[in-house]
Amino acid sequence: MVLLFSSAITGVGLGTVVSALLVGPIVHAVSPFYHVLDRWLFAPAASEVRK
Repeated sequence: MVLLFSSAITGVGLGTVVSALLVGPIVHAVSPFYHVLDRWLFAPAASEVRK
């Protein structure tokens, strides 16, 4: 909304820009391991439901 009324983005620090640019490659690198993370995170909950 602010971008509509001003001609520039102000108040965005260098760390914000760098982290925004790094999120994509990190997610792309981790995405092949999602199935391992799913088993690790949700396996205990699935075993409790079966009891």
